[in-house]
Amino acid sequence: MPYPISLQLYTVRNQLKADYFGTIRKIAEIGYAAIEGGVPAGTTPKEYKKILDDLGLKISSGWAWPTAENIGAILEQAHLFGYKHLINGFMPEHLKTSELIQESACKLKESANLLAEHGLQFCMHNHAWEFDDVDGRRVYDVLLESGWPNLASELDIYWASNFGKIDVPAVIKQYHPRIPLLHVKDGPLVKNEPNTAVGSGKLDIKACIDAADPAVLQYLVVELDSYVGGEEHVLDAVRDSYQWLTQNGLGVGHK
Repeated sequence: MPYPISLQLYTVRNQLKADYFGTIRKIAEIGYAAIEGGVPAGTTPKEYKKILDDLGLKISSGWAWPTAENIGAILEQAHLFGYKHLINGFMPEHLKTSELIQESACKLKESANLLAEHGLQFCMHNHAWEFDDVDGRRVYDVLLESGWPNLASELDIYWASNFGKIDVPAVIKQYHPRIPLLHVKDGPLVKNEPNTAVGSGKLDIKACIDAADPAVLQYLVVELDSYVGGEEHVLDAVRDSYQWLTQNGLGVGHK
């Protein structure tokens, strides 16, 4: 079944700096159903909500580390925009040893439990280093198991492949009840090489999406960390990714 398509705004970070609302308008004109990102500086949440409503865009998910101190503001914004998922993750230095992994796991579990009390879900976002082994165990497995039952996963399928080492559809099938969001990106599966538009690289995107649980998966979130065609042309990749997903019956936009 086709899933709503969102865009992680990190993809167009340079374009946003040059013309924030013009870039958001272009994303809507392409057809995206949603964006993943927060309220821009200088704009109130209510003002931003009206702008997105007028463009036919939703916010699929937000980024934060929920704490007792900020939970009120997080809930207010989540309820205003209507999203149910908050996301965050770690840099490699936080996951180098078993001790550091356990510290990170505790942080994830605390945030997940806090959000669950208010009917929201916290998702761990991964990079490639969660799919390395430390002391004989895959880091991703340890983190998700430690966060049971409330921790979920926004699985970045390209990073999860660890440059072709990992069977990503198998990971999704194993954890599909806990994967409400997929970060969908593509590329040559070569470390430090830039991304391509979705569908133009070597990752089997369709197999990854087909492995998800339709009753659980809420959004396909397109993201490019960098673009083989150059950062000045990244909106071309944003458009091509959307078209590939919709033309292949995997995703749907707001149009």
